[in-house]
Amino acid sequence: MALNWTRDVHLQLRDGYSLCDSQGQEINVVQHGLVAFAGGFAYILVAGLTEIQVVPAAAVWRAAYPAKLRRVRRPLPPAH
Repeated sequence: MALNWTRDVHLQLRDGYSLCDSQGQEINVVQHGLVAFAGGFAYILVAGLTEIQVVPAAAVWRAAYPAKLRRVRRPLPPAH
């Protein structure tokens, strides 16, 4: 399964869910992580770790990440 990763994500998990940070401590907030949602799960890569951590998608209370903008070509106005 190919995952569609989003970078620079700020995640906050619901009470009762946690992840491990690079020090092995439990955390429920991730700043500047990578996340992919697929099959009802959130695949999360915390900075400083090489293991992907998986939680149910419903465990994510809040997620904020930069908008992926793309340019839309607009036609030039007619010449007069």
